[in-house]
Amino acid sequence: MNLLGRIRSFGRLAFGAAALFLAGQITGAQAADLGGDCCADLEERVAELEATTVRKGNRKVTLTLSGQVNRALLFWDDGEESDVYSVDNSQTSLSQFRFEGDATINPRWSAGYLLEYDVSSADVSGVNQVQANGGQALAAVLSDASIWLAHENLGQLTWGFTANASDGVPEMDLSGTDIVAYSAVADLAGGFFVRQAGVPGNAGLLGVTIGNFMDNLGGDSFDILRYDSPDLAGFAIAASWGENDQWDVALTFEKALNSISVAAAIAYGEAQAETNFTVATRADDEVDQNTLSGSIALFHAPSGLNIAFAAGQRELDNRFRDNRGIVTTRADDQHYYYLKGGLRRRVNDLGETAFYGEYGHYNDFLSNDADADTVNALDLDAAAVCAAAGQGCLVSGSEASIWGFGVVQYIDAAAMQLYAGFRHHEMEADLVDVAGTAIPSAALDDFQTVLVGGRIEF
Repeated sequence: MNLLGRIRSFGRLAFGAAALFLAGQITGAQAADLGGDCCADLEERVAELEATTVRKGNRKVTLTLSGQVNRALLFWDDGEESDVYSVDNSQTSLSQFRFEGDATINPRWSAGYLLEYDVSSADVSGVNQVQANGGQALAAVLSDASIWLAHENLGQLTWGFTANASDGVPEMDLSGTDIVAYSAVADLAGGFFVRQAGVPGNAGLLGVTIGNFMDNLGGDSFDILRYDSPDLAGFAIAASWGENDQWDVALTFEKALNSISVAAAIAYGEAQAETNFTVATRADDEVDQNTLSGSIALFHAPSGLNIAFAAGQRELDNRFRDNRGIVTTRADDQHYYYLKGGLRRRVNDLGETAFYGEYGHYNDFLSNDADADTVNALDLDAAAVCAAAGQGCLVSGSEASIWGFGVVQYIDAAAMQLYAGFRHHEMEADLVDVAGTAIPSAALDDFQTVLVGGRIEF
């Protein structure tokens, strides 16, 4: 090899050695950095994440955290006064969070749990003219605490504080608008006092509320034992028994029949519930209630047209003592119907838009009420006709109706819905004296609401 070749070979070796040296220096510097402040920062961030992460206590049972935030503005007008409140919308559900999970016992058996809390500072069903938050402090209230055991062929058994079989039966709805309007109309502004027509201020507010005039006779949550059957061609049976000697059974059907989706339910239940009457014949001051309720909803997918209908009747079986101390006949049956029609279409890129119109009629939810405060609130001449404290007077009947319309816009990318709805309320009551003669009742102002808000789910 000549001199020039040797110089070139030496140059290559020197360049390679320099490259290896530099690489080692860079790697060493990076390693030193990772072992210093960088690593400490990383460990600190990991610790922060671990402290804020939901963990479950074991690897056998899953844990899922979910919920929603549902807030709105309520504009109201009672005929003499009006205002705007910031509220929690309790239609479908308040703002809430839930913990739920399950575990596989074997290929056929499984078990699970649900722990759910409603969070509210001003429930729209409880606010009124006097209290913008309904007298409610910010709180998380338990709405479900239950355990279930299920078999794929035998069904599911649930026990704890949970919804009974009738819950949701009058609320079958495929309109996509039940977040702002559905058959339980008292869930929106039911806590507002009715107003004597033409009397402004607190003096015109009577001792009865909008919710006293209307109810959809649905179920509720109790400490119960509940059974749900497996689905069979769209049909399912549920039954529950428990708190306050109450039981009920429900049949539901949900299925798509070609282009039409159908959801229907019917329920019957019996219970001993707190009476509205001053003194009942039963020692525990309760009367038996027999309730029949149901609903059906249809949705035509190609057109987006939908309709929902709900109805129910409650029979109060026991004779009772009125405020004169006289045993009289049982209360009149309470009954109602509710109708909603709508249209669901995708008119923009955000998601589906749902429009609706509604009407409901409610009878005798105050009927045969002998409570002195209620009678006096509705009687314009209590001193002359009913003497003191409503003696000798009864509410012989009541009637209420609502109508309204609104829209819901779905925003699919954010699991969000924006909504706005208007509703008009009308109410009247009838009184009789000791001889059964009709007494003029206070004329009541109509009541209007506008609810505008949004819900986001997580």
